[in-house]
Amino acid sequence: MTTPPLKPQLAKLLVFIGGFVQENGFAPSYEEMKVGTGASSKSVVRGRILRLEKDGYVTRRPETARAVKLLDSKADQPERRGPS
Repeated sequence: MTTPPLKPQLAKLLVFIGGFVQENGFAPSYEEMKVGTGASSKSVVRGRILRLEKDGYVTRRPETARAVKLLDSKADQPERRGPS
């Protein structure tokens, strides 16, 4: 199964998560993801995380802090959908 190409805002979040984990050794909080990607709210971040999970880029443990995990190395350089 191949993962679908990502919209720019999802790609930005995925790259942020990967960089944060690489630098800190643990996943960012929703607040850190909001600030780091310029999202308007944590609710927006949550929606994007759920989309990334549905599309097979991440997994998460509900009700657990900092529980987002990248699923494979392809997530480090996601494809983009739409005009550049």
